[in-house]
Amino acid sequence: MAKPPRPRFTDEQRLRAFVLRARRITSHSLWREHRNLLEKARTVEMNVTVTHDHRTNETTYLLREEFPEEELLESLAARLRPLTLPSEELHYTKVLDSIAALAPDSQFPECFEPIEHWRKMWAGVATRDESAQAYFISTDKGVASDQDLMYAWYYGDVVHADDKEAESKGLGVRERYKAAVGIVTRIVECTDLTLYLVRSLVDEGVLTLDPELFEREVVVTGTVFETPVKAYASEVGSPLPMDDAPLDPEVWQPMHDAVAPQLDAPSSCETWWQTHTRRPSRDWTWGITQQELAQLLETD
Repeated sequence: MAKPPRPRFTDEQRLRAFVLRARRITSHSLWREHRNLLEKARTVEMNVTVTHDHRTNETTYLLREEFPEEELLESLAARLRPLTLPSEELHYTKVLDSIAALAPDSQFPECFEPIEHWRKMWAGVATRDESAQAYFISTDKGVASDQDLMYAWYYGDVVHADDKEAESKGLGVRERYKAAVGIVTRIVECTDLTLYLVRSLVDEGVLTLDPELFEREVVVTGTVFETPVKAYASEVGSPLPMDDAPLDPEVWQPMHDAVAPQLDAPSSCETWWQTHTRRPSRDWTWGITQQELAQLLETD
């Protein structure tokens, strides 16, 4: 059965959704806490250690690169997905169209780059084509660009099971991942800058958006949650309530009323103590003599 068509966004709806999505993207721990590693990948920083042995006249070269953990990038890339899929109502180019519609050139502040600048920026980091953003790698099976490797990682290793080997030209998941870090970082950076643009246009009075959008909780930061509730119990098989109507007191009773009678009955441990010490265990004052204790141990 075909899915019903998804509703189209108005320009204002799209910008509201973009603010929330962009804030969720830029709140990711990888972007907040490991920016130094992402910056190295964005600029393709490479450190080569050169070692020369004067005795043998041999020279060796060691390339060192640092990247964040792959799992972190997977979740960050997933948060980006609505902006990168052309079929999505939140695709980045549509977001720019909505900005242009609500903030035409005549109202666009001169201190900001025009919309065409942002289109070119996005095209430079998110367009999938035959070119490379930063580098090519040549193998005996052909030449792979960083874009080939990035999308082989994304669609072959992460979200789907596409033929990643053909795109990778024999290169493994490590090289695919390394390429993905740089490209994903550039896309996130463009998103972050665009969020700043929208916020600035709101502050300047050019765009009208609810300020609450910039404050609303968009990520879950806790792992333990305590919520005041009311608890009730009934006989097994009683139909579950399906609305917020008052509960039938003949069927449902507060949990503590249902459980309390069971708590008043002595447990097996209490019974054992009462039998062997001749004292109620709830007194918590054992008060037995050494002779009684010795007899108790002998009995065991």
